[in-house]
Amino acid sequence: VVVGYPMGGDAICVTKGVVSRLGFITYSHALSNQFAIQIDAAINAGNSGGPTIMRNKVIGVAFSGYNDAQNIGYCIPIRVVLHFLHDVEMHGRYTRFPQLGIRWQRVENASLKKYLKMVDDDFNPNNSSDDDEDDDDEEDDGKDDANEDMSAAVQMLASLIDVFGTENSSSDRSYSNCKAINKKKKKKKKKRKAMEGILVNVTYPLTDMHDKLKPNDAILSIDGVDVGEDGTIPYPFPSDGVSRISFCYITSNKYCGDTVNLKVLRDGEIIQVNTKIDFFDNLVPPHLYEKDVSYYIFGGFVFLSLSRPYLQAEYGSKWSSKCAVRFKDLYFNGFKKKETDEVVILSRVLACNMNAGYHKIRNLVLEKINDVEIENMRQLIAVIEDIIQHKRSRFINFLFEKNSYSLVLEIEHAIEAMAQIMEQHKIKSDRSPNLL
Repeated sequence: VVVGYPMGGDAICVTKGVVSRLGFITYSHALSNQFAIQIDAAINAGNSGGPTIMRNKVIGVAFSGYNDAQNIGYCIPIRVVLHFLHDVEMHGRYTRFPQLGIRWQRVENASLKKYLKMVDDDFNPNNSSDDDEDDDDEEDDGKDDANEDMSAAVQMLASLIDVFGTENSSSDRSYSNCKAINKKKKKKKKKRKAMEGILVNVTYPLTDMHDKLKPNDAILSIDGVDVGEDGTIPYPFPSDGVSRISFCYITSNKYCGDTVNLKVLRDGEIIQVNTKIDFFDNLVPPHLYEKDVSYYIFGGFVFLSLSRPYLQAEYGSKWSSKCAVRFKDLYFNGFKKKETDEVVILSRVLACNMNAGYHKIRNLVLEKINDVEIENMRQLIAVIEDIIQHKRSRFINFLFEKNSYSLVLEIEHAIEAMAQIMEQHKIKSDRSPNLL
């Protein structure tokens, strides 16, 4: 049962449904992958924040739904709500949900498993009999035990011959026959059980994983729970009607600074790795909640720190299909190497006579200023002010897009034009308050 005040009236509204699915989805506001309950009860605008009730108990908070689908709504499970409250109680603030700090992929292909030494070298995916080897283990073990008993008898007989010296006797012939039979019965090589897990592609620099794991490591288990080839683990509460769930379920139950034990396959050897999990910021922020928007203007050049809200404002809700490929790559694949790293871009040029020829240039990633690499907005301002104060050059050369664009301003004329630019565009300050 979902209770709330959705659109369509002023009175309280109650809708009923069933739990359709449990799993991980991307939360619409936080844009992070978290545990959620899917229900078929109607969730409309205004329902968000209302309780979801089952058997007279609150099991979650309604928060999301699909406009283009029918009877698909989501609520935040009470476990996630309690995690948030306990986090604030322990740390005095919300530290967010921890992550492993890796980029991973499934290990479903037989050749990939063989390359990682997760299966025997003679494993053949085209031979269905290889899949039945585990079923024959008990039968093979029985045959192996019989062969071992035969070997023991042969050794005992040999000892008796050595003691009594019965040369060319029937015992000697029996010994020879047994020895020949034993040689013919070669012990069948027992196949190693195929391993399952996920492949580590990238470890993020500002995480503990960066020092503990390597690319091409295979994570076989987390805190003693085996990880499947598709990145799932057995769901701990099968009575909920769920058999498997993402391995993120384990880390999402922990707090930033906690440790996990990983069983890792590296170059064919199994090792145990204890590592700390934490939350890490993206190079391009997915949202700017409780953060200031940074900007700086020099010579009509408007510099900003790239973020998803900026991309949405510039290109619309379908920004990922409209923006430059470079922006998309930085958002989805970029990661910080230092805590202060940002993507600084030239958003647009405020036109004046001094910057003529540059007026239509916009949305370029700034790489260098006078051969100095730019890492964030504060450094950008510091470099420009240092050049001006110490008169290190007559010009400022801005290099963009991996040195594919070069925009040059004469410092004296750029400073003179600033007053006119600020007045013309009704801008009070050349920089945002957080950069003063």
